[in-house]
Amino acid sequence: MKKTILTVGLAIFLVTAFTAISSACDFGCTPGYWKQAQHFGNWDGYSTDDFVDVIFGCGPHITLLEALQAGGGGEDALTRHAVASLLNAAERPCFDGGPEGAVIAAYCAAYGSSTCAVEHQKNLFETDNEQDCDLGRAELQELSHKLYLIRVRK
Repeated sequence: MKKTILTVGLAIFLVTAFTAISSACDFGCTPGYWKQAQHFGNWDGYSTDDFVDVIFGCGPHITLLEALQAGGGGEDALTRHAVASLLNAAERPCFDGGPEGAVIAAYCAAYGSSTCAVEHQKNLFETDNEQDCDLGRAELQELSHKLYLIRVRK
């Protein structure tokens, strides 16, 4: 009986641990998130005024922020989502879109290529970027707690 309980307990622990690890990787913030000034503090290792062609080694000579703000489809959309994927990868090493180097390689392989290849890679980036964007939740919880303490003290 004790052996069964121990086995079940271990199984529950492993499932819980695996779920926590996989949910930490189910993360991705959209270009709309990354282009907002209040989120610039979450840009890990990059600056709004870094240039796309310098960081990626290919693409247009516009800043990362300009790429995020650009509308339109085709290579503009590809670049917009590639920048968001790069920022997501920098923020989370287990980002579904891969590490920063993989994002850069995928972008450069598609940029300047056929319309079909551009659209396909844009769609892959877009899917990865539209997962659970949990950046800022810790800050909101901390602020909420501080407001609660202020109300309690009054």
